[in-house]
Amino acid sequence: ISGLVLCHFVWLQVFVSLAAEYETPKNSFNQISLWGGILPSKEHAKFWIHTSNKHRFIDQGSNLRGKEYNLTLHWHVMPKTSKMFADKIVMPSYRLPEEYR
Repeated sequence: ISGLVLCHFVWLQVFVSLAAEYETPKNSFNQISLWGGILPSKEHAKFWIHTSNKHRFIDQGSNLRGKEYNLTLHWHVMPKTSKMFADKIVMPSYRLPEEYR
């Protein structure tokens, strides 16, 4: 993220989140929040996180078995002045197995 957007702002903090996004026959857009965090300063703009997901990736109703989904990294920059800026990077074409517990 730092090379994409953070170097252009004098910012207060950045909200970052990772979501799984997918389609179903009933809804063209579904989103499951997997992780979220706040970068309080530019010194924290480069980070490495190794953690189990904060929110469970639950397939209620078996909608995701064998289906494709995208992982999307969202960020919202709250600058010290001016309006909030948001953007994202979509990492497409992940697929869950046909069978799991």
